[in-house]
Amino acid sequence: MRTGLKILLLLGLILFVSCSDSDDNPNPIVGGTTNSLWMLGDFEYTGGDASTNISSVTNTGVIAVSTLGQDNANGNYAGSSLSVTYSLNGGGTYTVVTAQELVTILDADPAAKLVVISCTAGTQRVDPLASSKFDSDSASRDTVIVTVDNEGKYHFSTRSSITLNKTIDIGTGIPNAPNVIDFSMDDVFDFLK
Repeated sequence: MRTGLKILLLLGLILFVSCSDSDDNPNPIVGGTTNSLWMLGDFEYTGGDASTNISSVTNTGVIAVSTLGQDNANGNYAGSSLSVTYSLNGGGTYTVVTAQELVTILDADPAAKLVVISCTAGTQRVDPLASSKFDSDSASRDTVIVTVDNEGKYHFSTRSSITLNKTIDIGTGIPNAPNVIDFSMDDVFDFLK
């Protein structure tokens, strides 16, 4: 029953859309930004809104960041939202996994450093609006650098691009969106908290 509750709470968190160890932090991409930055394929995004939800039951957090307004420069990829679900285990190198793996692994090892990434981009060139969602998996063995600042906020950066898989098209989806896409992030955090 407890594992079922954890899964439900974690899925609910995912839908709601200091320093690290010195030997775990070799040259992350951190630009000292005032709001979060990320790239999906060749398209760049800057966070305009952010929120965080923490669960003491599952010992996980979810940060949701999104762009604001119309982003016509990105064409069919105009506008994006990003959610990062993570174990609350301090700074260091976190392994990229799926949502189900996060639940399973944390149940066996509560100290595991894990992160789940979900990124949606949308097009404003069709009516009704449409988007495509891309999620992390564990097959690529990607990692994310996590730091925790003096206020206890978690910050997420990649050293290089990681791989996300398209999991769903909403509406008609982004025309010709690839099934696999590169993703990177630079100092993603809840800049509004």
